[in-house]
Amino acid sequence: MFKRVVIAGLALTLAACGDSSSDGQLPSNAASTSSGAVSTPSGAANAMSGGGDPGNVGEGNMSNDCPVIESSNWAAWIDAMPTPEGGKRLNVSGEIVLPTPGYEWELVIGAADRMNPPAQHLQLKLTAPDGIVAQVLTTYQVTHRSDAVYPEYRAILIKCGDTQLAEISNIETAH
Repeated sequence: MFKRVVIAGLALTLAACGDSSSDGQLPSNAASTSSGAVSTPSGAANAMSGGGDPGNVGEGNMSNDCPVIESSNWAAWIDAMPTPEGGKRLNVSGEIVLPTPGYEWELVIGAADRMNPPAQHLQLKLTAPDGIVAQVLTTYQVTHRSDAVYPEYRAILIKCGDTQLAEISNIETAH
């Protein structure tokens, strides 16, 4: 019985991938296991429930090094009200969707490029929850606040692993 199930599963997998004799590449309708392939939330739900086309890969951002499924509503502004040290504050906020609840996150400030005004890089660091957790898409509000090193910024670039989640180019100064 077990051999029949395995053979049937193998046959279905080969049928879904089509003819592999062409150039060794997966056909365009086949799911890839590389770090760039991901299903959108609805595609993931369809694939998990057995419905839809499991090879139909969506346009999400999730990869092996970044579990973010969706990223939206990013904003950045400079708070010009002087801090006790006399400087200004850079504020960044956005939303990310992760595959489970319980993640811990941190937006870490990185290097600025050498343009004038510069683009500031921020790296999203994520820590997955320990143990067994519900497989429920969960939206997180992500924020960052730090001293503004420059009086203005050309852009704020948000990255997670090797994936760029957002480029914020409209950075206003609030007086």
